[in-house]
Amino acid sequence: MTVLSRLAPAPWSTWGSPYVYQLKTMKKLEQTNDAARSCERDGLDFQRAISKDDWEQHSCKTKQPSKDVPNTLSFDNDIYASHTNQTLNKTVADLQHDVSTLEHSRKGGEQYKEALTELHADEAQLKKDVFSLKDKSSDFQSFSGVMNQYHDELKSVATELWHMGLKSEASQTTAYYPLSHYEHEFKERAKQGGGGKGGNTGGGGTGGDTGSGGTGGDTGSGGTKPPSGATAFTGLDNANNEKPDIKPGDIGGNGGITSIRADQNGNNSLNFSMTGAGWGDGLWLTSVKNPVTEQNKNFKVQLDTSFSMTASQLANNHEIEKDIVGPWGVAGTEINPHTGQVDFWDAAGSKWVNVGSLGPLEANKNYDLQINVSSMGNPDSGTFSYDNYSLNGQKLSASQNTFHDKNLGWAPGLYIQTQLDLPGKPTGAAGITESNQTFYVS
Repeated sequence: MTVLSRLAPAPWSTWGSPYVYQLKTMKKLEQTNDAARSCERDGLDFQRAISKDDWEQHSCKTKQPSKDVPNTLSFDNDIYASHTNQTLNKTVADLQHDVSTLEHSRKGGEQYKEALTELHADEAQLKKDVFSLKDKSSDFQSFSGVMNQYHDELKSVATELWHMGLKSEASQTTAYYPLSHYEHEFKERAKQGGGGKGGNTGGGGTGGDTGSGGTGGDTGSGGTKPPSGATAFTGLDNANNEKPDIKPGDIGGNGGITSIRADQNGNNSLNFSMTGAGWGDGLWLTSVKNPVTEQNKNFKVQLDTSFSMTASQLANNHEIEKDIVGPWGVAGTEINPHTGQVDFWDAAGSKWVNVGSLGPLEANKNYDLQINVSSMGNPDSGTFSYDNYSLNGQKLSASQNTFHDKNLGWAPGLYIQTQLDLPGKPTGAAGITESNQTFYVS
Protein backbone atom coordinates (compact mmCIF):
# COMPACT_ATOMS: atom_id res chain seq x y z
CA MET A 1 0.00 0.00 0.00
CA THR A 2 1.91 2.62 -0.15
CA VAL A 3 3.70 9.42 5.08
CA LEU A 4 3.96 7.72 4.18
CA SER A 5 3.26 2.27 3.73
CA ARG A 6 3.84 -1.35 4.47
CA LEU A 7 4.82 -2.43 7.90
CA ALA A 8 6.86 -5.52 8.56
CA PRO A 9 9.45 -4.52 11.13
CA ALA A 10 12.71 -6.35 11.22
CA PRO A 11 15.83 -5.26 13.08
CA TRP A 12 18.47 -3.23 11.21
CA SER A 13 21.28 -3.64 13.71
CA THR A 14 19.31 -2.35 16.71
CA TRP A 15 16.36 -1.08 14.71
CA GLY A 16 14.01 -2.17 11.98
CA SER A 17 11.37 -0.81 9.69
CA PRO A 18 7.65 -1.60 9.55
CA TYR A 19 5.58 -1.89 6.42
CA VAL A 20 3.15 -4.49 5.08
CA TYR A 21 -0.11 -4.71 3.19
CA GLN A 22 -3.54 -5.54 4.46
CA LEU A 23 -4.72 -9.11 3.88
CA LYS A 24 -1.38 -10.70 4.67
CA THR A 25 0.10 -12.36 7.74
CA MET A 26 3.63 -11.27 8.67
CA LYS A 27 6.37 -13.44 10.04
CA LYS A 28 9.70 -12.27 11.59
CA LEU A 29 10.89 -11.04 8.21
CA GLU A 30 7.76 -10.83 6.13
CA GLN A 31 7.55 -10.34 2.41
CA THR A 32 4.49 -9.16 0.54
CA ASN A 33 3.07 -11.83 -1.76
CA ASP A 34 1.60 -11.03 -5.17
CA ALA A 35 -1.93 -12.00 -4.18
CA ALA A 36 -1.97 -9.61 -1.25
CA ARG A 37 -0.61 -6.76 -3.35
CA SER A 38 -3.17 -7.54 -6.02
CA CYS A 39 -5.95 -7.30 -3.47
CA GLU A 40 -4.76 -3.87 -2.50
CA ARG A 41 -4.25 -2.73 -6.04
CA ASP A 42 -7.58 -4.09 -7.22
CA GLY A 43 -9.75 -3.17 -4.30
CA LEU A 44 -8.58 -0.89 -1.56
CA ASP A 45 -8.38 2.28 -3.69
CA PHE A 46 -12.09 1.82 -4.43
CA GLN A 47 -13.16 1.04 -0.90
CA ARG A 48 -14.13 4.52 0.23
CA ALA A 49 -15.97 5.33 -2.99
CA ILE A 50 -18.79 2.87 -2.29
CA SER A 51 -21.00 1.99 0.62
CA LYS A 52 -20.02 -0.46 3.36
CA ASP A 53 -22.50 -3.09 2.15
CA ASP A 54 -21.30 -2.77 -1.45
CA TRP A 55 -17.68 -3.03 -0.37
CA GLU A 56 -18.33 -6.19 1.61
CA GLN A 57 -19.74 -7.76 -1.53
CA HIS A 58 -16.83 -6.47 -3.64
CA SER A 59 -14.19 -7.49 -1.08
CA CYS A 60 -11.12 -8.98 -2.73
CA LYS A 61 -10.34 -12.53 -1.62
CA THR A 62 -8.24 -13.71 -4.58
CA LYS A 63 -6.40 -12.17 -7.48
CA GLN A 64 -9.45 -12.82 -9.69
CA PRO A 65 -12.44 -10.44 -9.69
CA SER A 66 -15.38 -11.80 -7.72
CA LYS A 67 -18.21 -13.26 -9.75
CA ASP A 68 -20.63 -11.79 -7.19
CA VAL A 69 -19.88 -8.14 -8.04
CA PRO A 70 -23.22 -6.28 -7.77
CA ASN A 71 -24.70 -4.27 -10.59
CA THR A 72 -25.10 -1.07 -8.59
CA LEU A 73 -23.03 0.99 -6.17
CA SER A 74 -24.17 3.33 -3.41
CA PHE A 75 -22.93 6.89 -3.00
CA ASP A 76 -23.71 9.83 -0.76
CA ASN A 77 -26.72 11.83 -2.06
CA ASP A 78 -27.29 15.29 -0.58
CA ILE A 79 -28.40 17.53 -3.45
CA TYR A 80 -28.55 21.24 -2.82
CA ALA A 81 -28.95 22.70 -6.31
CA SER A 82 -29.78 21.77 -9.87
CA HIS A 83 -27.38 23.47 -12.24
CA THR A 84 -24.59 21.97 -14.31
CA ASN A 85 -21.15 22.95 -15.51
CA GLN A 86 -20.25 22.94 -19.21
CA THR A 87 -16.65 21.84 -18.62
CA LEU A 88 -17.74 18.93 -16.46
CA ASN A 89 -20.47 18.11 -18.99
CA LYS A 90 -17.83 17.51 -21.66
CA THR A 91 -15.47 15.57 -19.40
CA VAL A 92 -18.19 13.25 -18.12
CA ALA A 93 -19.40 12.68 -21.70
CA ASP A 94 -15.82 11.83 -22.71
CA LEU A 95 -15.58 9.30 -19.88
CA GLN A 96 -18.84 7.69 -20.97
CA HIS A 97 -17.50 7.45 -24.52
CA ASP A 98 -14.27 5.87 -23.23
CA VAL A 99 -16.25 3.24 -21.35
CA SER A 100 -18.34 2.43 -24.42
CA THR A 101 -15.22 2.07 -26.57
CA LEU A 102 -13.54 -0.21 -24.03
CA GLU A 103 -16.65 -2.40 -23.80
CA HIS A 104 -16.72 -2.88 -27.57
CA SER A 105 -12.99 -3.42 -28.07
CA ARG A 106 -10.91 -6.56 -27.82
CA LYS A 107 -9.01 -6.43 -24.55
CA GLY A 108 -5.33 -5.91 -25.27
CA GLY A 109 -5.96 -4.79 -28.84
CA GLU A 110 -4.86 -1.46 -30.29
CA GLN A 111 -8.30 0.11 -30.03
CA TYR A 112 -8.58 -1.01 -26.41
CA LYS A 113 -5.14 0.41 -25.57
CA GLU A 114 -6.00 3.73 -27.20
CA ALA A 115 -9.29 3.92 -25.31
CA LEU A 116 -7.52 3.15 -22.04
CA THR A 117 -5.03 5.95 -22.70
CA GLU A 118 -7.93 8.31 -23.40
CA LEU A 119 -9.64 7.18 -20.21
CA HIS A 120 -6.57 8.02 -18.12
CA ALA A 121 -6.33 11.45 -19.74
CA ASP A 122 -10.02 12.14 -19.18
CA GLU A 123 -9.81 11.06 -15.53
CA ALA A 124 -6.94 13.50 -15.06
CA GLN A 125 -9.09 16.19 -16.70
CA LEU A 126 -11.97 15.30 -14.37
CA LYS A 127 -9.76 15.88 -11.35
CA LYS A 128 -8.63 19.21 -12.77
CA ASP A 129 -12.24 20.23 -13.46
CA VAL A 130 -13.46 19.27 -9.98
CA PHE A 131 -10.69 21.16 -8.21
CA SER A 132 -11.20 24.17 -10.47
CA LEU A 133 -14.91 24.15 -9.66
CA LYS A 134 -14.12 23.87 -5.94
CA ASP A 135 -11.70 26.80 -6.04
CA LYS A 136 -14.15 29.02 -7.94
CA SER A 137 -17.24 28.13 -5.91
CA SER A 138 -18.31 30.74 -3.37
CA ASP A 139 -19.49 28.20 -0.80
CA PHE A 140 -19.88 24.46 -0.18
CA GLN A 141 -23.56 24.47 -1.10
CA SER A 142 -22.82 25.84 -4.57
CA PHE A 143 -20.01 23.35 -5.14
CA SER A 144 -21.99 20.34 -3.92
CA GLY A 145 -25.05 21.43 -5.88
CA VAL A 146 -23.12 21.21 -9.15
CA MET A 147 -21.22 18.06 -8.27
CA ASN A 148 -24.35 16.16 -7.31
CA GLN A 149 -25.68 16.64 -10.84
CA TYR A 150 -22.93 14.27 -12.05
CA HIS A 151 -23.29 11.76 -9.24
CA ASP A 152 -25.31 9.20 -11.19
CA GLU A 153 -23.28 9.50 -14.39
CA LEU A 154 -19.97 9.02 -12.59
CA LYS A 155 -21.45 6.20 -10.55
CA SER A 156 -22.42 4.45 -13.79
CA VAL A 157 -18.96 4.99 -15.29
CA ALA A 158 -17.34 3.59 -12.13
CA THR A 159 -19.64 0.56 -12.10
CA GLU A 160 -18.83 -0.33 -15.71
CA LEU A 161 -15.09 0.11 -15.16
CA TRP A 162 -15.28 -2.07 -12.06
CA HIS A 163 -17.05 -4.84 -13.98
CA MET A 164 -14.34 -4.68 -16.65
CA GLY A 165 -11.69 -5.23 -13.99
CA LEU A 166 -10.42 -1.62 -14.18
CA LYS A 167 -10.80 -1.08 -10.45
CA SER A 168 -8.08 1.50 -9.99
CA GLU A 169 -9.66 3.59 -12.75
CA ALA A 170 -13.06 3.16 -11.10
CA SER A 171 -11.71 4.55 -7.84
CA GLN A 172 -10.29 7.59 -9.65
CA THR A 173 -13.70 8.34 -11.15
CA THR A 174 -15.56 8.33 -7.84
CA ALA A 175 -12.91 9.66 -5.44
CA TYR A 176 -14.80 12.96 -5.04
CA TYR A 177 -17.80 11.47 -3.22
CA PRO A 178 -19.02 11.89 -0.54
CA LEU A 179 -18.71 15.63 -0.97
CA SER A 180 -18.45 16.17 2.78
CA HIS A 181 -14.68 15.72 2.25
CA TYR A 182 -14.58 19.34 1.12
CA GLU A 183 -16.93 20.97 3.61
CA HIS A 184 -14.14 21.72 6.08
CA GLU A 185 -12.15 23.62 3.46
CA PHE A 186 -15.10 25.89 2.70
CA LYS A 187 -15.62 26.54 6.42
CA GLU A 188 -11.97 27.55 6.72
CA ARG A 189 -12.35 29.88 3.74
CA ALA A 190 -15.31 31.56 5.40
CA LYS A 191 -13.29 32.12 8.59
CA GLN A 192 -10.55 33.78 6.51
CA GLY A 193 -12.94 36.08 4.71
CA GLY A 194 -13.76 33.82 1.79
CA GLY A 195 -10.40 33.50 0.08
CA GLY A 196 -7.53 31.15 -0.39
CA LYS A 197 -6.92 27.44 -0.28
CA GLY A 198 -5.16 25.18 2.18
CA GLY A 199 -3.80 25.90 5.63
CA ASN A 200 -0.82 27.54 7.24
CA THR A 201 2.58 25.97 7.50
CA GLY A 202 2.91 24.67 11.04
CA GLY A 203 5.17 22.60 13.22
CA GLY A 204 8.56 23.57 13.70
CA GLY A 205 11.21 25.90 14.94
CA THR A 206 14.87 25.83 14.20
CA GLY A 207 15.74 23.27 16.87
CA GLY A 208 18.96 21.46 17.45
CA ASP A 209 20.20 17.95 16.79
CA THR A 210 17.84 15.01 16.71
CA GLY A 211 17.21 13.92 20.28
CA SER A 212 17.32 17.37 21.83
CA GLY A 213 14.16 19.14 22.87
CA GLY A 214 12.38 21.66 25.01
CA THR A 215 9.05 21.81 26.80
CA GLY A 216 6.04 21.88 24.48
CA GLY A 217 2.80 23.78 24.84
CA ASP A 218 2.05 25.67 21.62
CA THR A 219 -0.77 24.51 19.38
CA GLY A 220 0.48 22.11 16.70
CA SER A 221 0.04 22.36 12.95
CA GLY A 222 -3.30 20.57 13.00
CA GLY A 223 -4.75 22.80 15.72
CA THR A 224 -4.37 20.24 18.54
CA LYS A 225 -2.25 21.15 21.55
CA PRO A 226 0.68 18.82 22.37
CA PRO A 227 0.26 16.50 25.37
CA SER A 228 0.55 18.21 28.75
CA GLY A 229 4.16 18.60 29.85
CA ALA A 230 5.48 17.25 26.54
CA THR A 231 9.08 17.61 25.44
CA ALA A 232 9.35 19.03 21.90
CA PHE A 233 11.99 17.57 19.58
CA THR A 234 12.91 19.73 16.60
CA GLY A 235 15.65 19.79 13.99
CA LEU A 236 14.36 16.48 12.63
CA ASP A 237 14.47 17.46 8.96
CA ASN A 238 18.11 16.50 8.53
CA ALA A 239 19.14 14.39 5.53
CA ASN A 240 22.12 12.97 7.42
CA ASN A 241 19.81 11.38 9.98
CA GLU A 242 17.49 9.68 7.47
CA LYS A 243 18.39 6.01 6.95
CA PRO A 244 16.93 4.61 3.71
CA ASP A 245 15.82 1.00 3.41
CA ILE A 246 14.55 -0.78 0.30
CA LYS A 247 14.98 -4.40 1.43
CA PRO A 248 11.68 -6.27 1.07
CA GLY A 249 12.49 -8.41 4.10
CA ASP A 250 12.94 -5.32 6.26
CA ILE A 251 9.95 -3.28 5.17
CA GLY A 252 7.54 -5.90 3.86
CA GLY A 253 7.69 -4.36 0.41
CA ASN A 254 8.01 -5.59 -3.16
CA GLY A 255 11.50 -4.29 -3.87
CA GLY A 256 12.23 -3.03 -7.36
CA ILE A 257 13.57 0.36 -6.24
CA THR A 258 16.34 1.75 -8.44
CA SER A 259 17.11 4.93 -6.49
CA ILE A 260 16.12 6.44 -3.16
CA ARG A 261 17.23 9.83 -1.84
CA ALA A 262 16.66 12.29 0.99
CA ASP A 263 18.15 15.69 0.05
CA GLN A 264 18.39 18.76 2.24
CA ASN A 265 16.13 21.55 1.03
CA GLY A 266 17.26 24.40 3.23
CA ASN A 267 16.77 24.67 6.96
CA ASN A 268 14.16 22.24 8.34
CA SER A 269 13.13 20.86 4.96
CA LEU A 270 13.82 17.63 3.06
CA ASN A 271 13.13 16.36 -0.44
CA PHE A 272 12.29 12.65 -0.49
CA SER A 273 12.53 10.99 -3.90
CA MET A 274 12.35 7.41 -5.15
CA THR A 275 12.21 5.62 -8.52
CA GLY A 276 11.62 2.00 -9.38
CA ALA A 277 9.33 -0.64 -10.80
CA GLY A 278 5.57 -0.86 -10.38
CA TRP A 279 4.35 -1.23 -6.77
CA GLY A 280 7.89 -0.68 -5.49
CA ASP A 281 8.34 0.90 -2.08
CA GLY A 282 11.08 2.48 -0.02
CA LEU A 283 11.44 3.75 3.53
CA TRP A 284 13.43 6.35 5.48
CA LEU A 285 13.91 6.10 9.24
CA THR A 286 15.10 8.61 11.80
CA SER A 287 15.54 7.90 15.51
CA VAL A 288 14.67 10.19 18.41
CA LYS A 289 16.92 9.11 21.28
CA ASN A 290 16.93 10.93 24.58
CA PRO A 291 16.38 9.96 28.24
CA VAL A 292 12.75 10.99 27.74
CA THR A 293 12.19 8.69 24.76
CA GLU A 294 14.32 5.77 25.96
CA GLN A 295 12.05 4.91 28.86
CA ASN A 296 9.98 1.76 28.43
CA LYS A 297 6.72 3.31 29.58
CA ASN A 298 3.37 4.58 28.43
CA PHE A 299 3.68 7.48 26.02
CA LYS A 300 1.55 10.23 24.57
CA VAL A 301 3.15 11.51 21.37
CA GLN A 302 2.26 14.05 18.71
CA LEU A 303 3.93 14.40 15.31
CA ASP A 304 3.50 17.67 13.41
CA THR A 305 4.90 18.01 9.91
CA SER A 306 4.13 19.72 6.60
CA PHE A 307 4.43 18.26 3.12
CA SER A 308 3.68 19.06 -0.51
CA MET A 309 3.98 17.36 -3.91
CA THR A 310 4.54 18.45 -7.47
CA ALA A 311 2.09 17.22 -10.10
CA SER A 312 4.59 14.59 -11.25
CA GLN A 313 5.20 13.39 -7.69
CA LEU A 314 1.48 13.17 -7.02
CA ALA A 315 1.00 11.06 -10.14
CA ASN A 316 3.68 8.65 -8.91
CA ASN A 317 2.72 8.49 -5.22
CA HIS A 318 0.42 5.53 -4.66
CA GLU A 319 0.61 5.79 -0.88
CA ILE A 320 2.23 8.22 1.56
CA GLU A 321 3.03 6.67 4.91
CA LYS A 322 4.11 8.17 8.21
CA ASP A 323 4.80 5.90 11.19
CA ILE A 324 5.71 6.34 14.84
CA VAL A 325 7.51 3.34 16.35
CA GLY A 326 7.83 2.78 20.09
CA PRO A 327 7.68 0.04 22.74
CA TRP A 328 4.03 -0.55 21.82
CA GLY A 329 5.08 -1.48 18.29
CA VAL A 330 4.26 0.39 15.10
CA ALA A 331 1.64 3.14 14.93
CA GLY A 332 1.49 3.27 11.15
CA THR A 333 -0.62 5.64 9.05
CA GLU A 334 -0.93 5.93 5.30
CA ILE A 335 -3.01 7.93 2.87
CA ASN A 336 -3.74 7.36 -0.80
CA PRO A 337 -3.36 10.89 -2.21
CA HIS A 338 -5.65 10.14 -5.18
CA THR A 339 -8.65 8.98 -3.15
CA GLY A 340 -7.90 10.30 0.33
CA GLN A 341 -8.34 6.85 1.87
CA VAL A 342 -6.55 6.56 5.23
CA ASP A 343 -5.37 3.28 6.78
CA PHE A 344 -4.12 2.59 10.30
CA TRP A 345 -1.70 -0.22 11.11
CA ASP A 346 -3.02 -2.97 13.38
CA ALA A 347 0.26 -3.90 15.09
CA ALA A 348 -0.90 -7.11 16.78
CA GLY A 349 -2.91 -8.23 13.75
CA SER A 350 -0.10 -7.29 11.31
CA LYS A 351 -2.46 -5.72 8.78
CA TRP A 352 -3.72 -2.42 7.48
CA VAL A 353 -7.22 -1.34 8.46
CA ASN A 354 -9.11 1.18 6.35
CA VAL A 355 -10.55 3.74 8.78
CA GLY A 356 -11.92 6.56 6.61
CA SER A 357 -11.15 9.18 4.00
CA LEU A 358 -10.22 12.86 3.81
CA GLY A 359 -10.75 13.26 0.07
CA PRO A 360 -8.20 13.53 -2.78
CA LEU A 361 -5.08 15.64 -2.29
CA GLU A 362 -3.81 18.27 -4.72
CA ALA A 363 -0.46 19.01 -6.29
CA ASN A 364 1.50 22.12 -5.25
CA LYS A 365 -0.56 22.56 -2.09
CA ASN A 366 0.86 22.55 1.42
CA TYR A 367 -0.57 20.02 3.87
CA ASP A 368 -0.10 20.21 7.62
CA LEU A 369 -0.21 16.64 8.93
CA GLN A 370 -0.78 15.95 12.61
CA ILE A 371 -0.75 12.48 14.22
CA ASN A 372 -1.44 11.81 17.90
CA VAL A 373 -0.83 8.40 19.49
CA SER A 374 -1.17 7.24 23.10
CA SER A 375 -0.10 3.87 24.53
CA MET A 376 -1.67 2.13 27.51
CA GLY A 377 -0.39 -0.80 29.55
CA ASN A 378 2.82 -2.73 28.96
CA PRO A 379 4.28 -3.38 25.49
CA ASP A 380 3.35 -7.05 25.53
CA SER A 381 -0.29 -6.90 26.59
CA GLY A 382 -1.43 -3.30 26.38
CA THR A 383 -3.11 -1.23 23.71
CA PHE A 384 -2.36 1.96 21.80
CA SER A 385 -4.71 4.46 20.18
CA TYR A 386 -4.58 6.75 17.19
CA ASP A 387 -6.11 9.78 18.91
CA ASN A 388 -5.88 12.12 15.94
CA TYR A 389 -5.03 12.09 12.23
CA SER A 390 -5.66 15.41 10.52
CA LEU A 391 -4.69 17.39 7.42
CA ASN A 392 -4.86 21.18 7.52
CA GLY A 393 -6.99 20.95 10.64
CA GLN A 394 -9.52 18.53 9.10
CA LYS A 395 -9.64 15.61 11.53
CA LEU A 396 -10.33 12.11 10.24
CA SER A 397 -13.42 10.53 11.77
CA ALA A 398 -11.79 7.10 12.14
CA SER A 399 -13.96 4.00 12.24
CA GLN A 400 -11.42 2.32 14.56
CA ASN A 401 -8.53 3.84 16.50
CA THR A 402 -7.50 1.40 19.28
CA PHE A 403 -5.32 -1.67 18.67
CA HIS A 404 -3.27 -4.14 20.70
CA ASP A 405 0.48 -3.73 21.17
CA LYS A 406 3.15 -5.81 19.47
CA ASN A 407 6.59 -5.47 21.08
CA LEU A 408 9.22 -5.44 18.33
CA GLY A 409 12.26 -5.65 20.60
CA TRP A 410 13.87 -2.56 19.12
CA ALA A 411 16.53 -0.61 21.00
CA PRO A 412 15.07 1.93 23.48
CA GLY A 413 13.93 5.15 21.90
CA LEU A 414 11.24 6.38 19.55
CA TYR A 415 11.44 6.27 15.75
CA ILE A 416 9.79 8.09 12.86
CA GLN A 417 9.41 6.44 9.47
CA THR A 418 8.49 7.92 6.10
CA GLN A 419 7.57 5.57 3.29
CA LEU A 420 6.40 5.99 -0.29
CA ASP A 421 4.80 3.47 -2.64
CA LEU A 422 4.90 3.67 -6.42
CA PRO A 423 1.81 2.93 -8.55
CA GLY A 424 1.51 -0.10 -10.82
CA LYS A 425 2.86 1.82 -13.83
CA PRO A 426 5.06 4.67 -12.61
CA THR A 427 5.92 7.42 -15.07
CA GLY A 428 8.54 9.12 -12.91
CA ALA A 429 9.72 9.54 -9.35
CA ALA A 430 7.56 9.29 -6.26
CA GLY A 431 8.35 12.01 -3.76
CA ILE A 432 7.34 14.69 -1.29
CA THR A 433 8.92 17.79 0.20
CA GLU A 434 8.60 17.69 3.98
CA SER A 435 9.36 20.50 6.41
CA ASN A 436 9.01 21.81 9.97
CA GLN A 437 8.76 18.39 11.58
CA THR A 438 8.26 18.52 15.34
CA PHE A 439 7.80 15.55 17.66
CA TYR A 440 6.20 16.00 21.09
CA VAL A 441 6.69 13.30 23.73
CA SER A 442 5.03 13.03 27.12
